[in-house]
Amino acid sequence: MANSGTTNLFQNPALESLTRTSASVAYTYYPAVAAFLVAVNFWINDLSIITLVGLFFLGMLYWTLFEYVFHRYVFHHVTESERGKKIAYTLHGVHHDFPLDKDRLIMPPLPWTVLVAILLGIYYLIGGDYALAFMGGKLIGYLGYIFVHYQVHVPNTPKLFKRQKIHHAIHHYQYEDKAFGVSSPIWDYVFGTMPPEASFSLGLEKKEHG
Repeated sequence: MANSGTTNLFQNPALESLTRTSASVAYTYYPAVAAFLVAVNFWINDLSIITLVGLFFLGMLYWTLFEYVFHRYVFHHVTESERGKKIAYTLHGVHHDFPLDKDRLIMPPLPWTVLVAILLGIYYLIGGDYALAFMGGKLIGYLGYIFVHYQVHVPNTPKLFKRQKIHHAIHHYQYEDKAFGVSSPIWDYVFGTMPPEASFSLGLEKKEHG
């Protein structure tokens, strides 16, 4: 059964506050950054509307792959070092121990901003002026992920997200090495990490806990 409590990762209150995020941040600051990137791309760079829209939707699609890869190979990275285990627990392990802690369902603003800046720099080196609209679309994809992830971890999840809730409950309670997709299971199918079909009936019994 899911632990409905929480725990502190740091004794320092300032550091601890950086590990927690209100859902309001996801619907104010994060979309504002995405909109800013697209606006800058539109006003500063000489790109057509069709190109901007295409890059935007390509970024949204790419997010689903990024989500899968990041969840599988970063959040669930296996290491033997004590420091590595501590980092892994801080990044994601605490969420598995306390999946109903609403303050840890969304990446905090400071590390999120740093990660966005690093990725944007990489994408700009690769794609130049195309990077901003692409990154804007990717961030909107991330916001979609946030919305789904939040919904599957609260009681009375809307029926629209029932399948995702079961899929994610299986990852939390039965197969931590499977079902890495949260907003979509498509890459679990592609990379062979879909859980056994029989587990979905068991996941249904646990869905209100995950």
